[in-house]
Amino acid sequence: MNPGEQHSIRAAVERLEDEYRFTLDERDAFECFADAAAELDTVTPSDTARPTAGAMRTDGFGGSYPTDTSQLRDAYRETVMDTPQYDAAYDEPLAVNLRAELGRDIAVALLADNPVTPHLQQAVVAVAKREQTKRAEFLKTLDSERDTLRSAMETLSTGRKLVETVDGRQWRQCSFDEIRKPYRRVVTHHSECRELLADRQTQRQTGHTRIRDESVSDLQSYLYHELDVTYPVLSDTVQLSVDLRSAKRRLSWWLARRA
Repeated sequence: MNPGEQHSIRAAVERLEDEYRFTLDERDAFECFADAAAELDTVTPSDTARPTAGAMRTDGFGGSYPTDTSQLRDAYRETVMDTPQYDAAYDEPLAVNLRAELGRDIAVALLADNPVTPHLQQAVVAVAKREQTKRAEFLKTLDSERDTLRSAMETLSTGRKLVETVDGRQWRQCSFDEIRKPYRRVVTHHSECRELLADRQTQRQTGHTRIRDESVSDLQSYLYHELDVTYPVLSDTVQLSVDLRSAKRRLSWWLARRA
């Protein structure tokens, strides 16, 4: 592939689609976890002193015992920690992930083998729905980033074809007007590249549900840090801008000879 043919943006699109699928899976997983937590029977504080009272679950052998936080941990493992890319993205045990996603207080409560009280249940459901909402909001951010990448690819593709036309044509026999038309198109596309560069600088978005390292400064740094370039739109646009300037100089030379 030609170095100027938006290879960085194409790689960015693939990376973004992976992130989109993962975020969608996480959103659904937190929704399922919230539903599972909400469906559990609870034990009121006054019931915990009476082993036969309150919410009970069977042991499969005719006995029963109070609902406890192990069920919430099981539900978390079967939902949030069971997403397809969990190990690749996090590679961390239950206790670490609980603290990172649900907060220290909820994590401590879930890691202790205590009965599930209404207060704990409500807190777990609330924080799970909060994380679900974060993922839903981040999906909107990814949608916006996808639109930006596609628009940039379209703009750069048109400019690239123009450069190839200028480079591939013999201008010796062309008239002043025949040269002036593509020259004006080159000037227009070069201006569009400058606008795209300026716009992209203002589109650097911060914040992401899984960014835990303060050194990650923005969305692009998070998404594209494993690619050859961290800012693919800027990289491909700068390359095309250089080629358009070269095409402009070539056509200017021929226009001067026809003037």
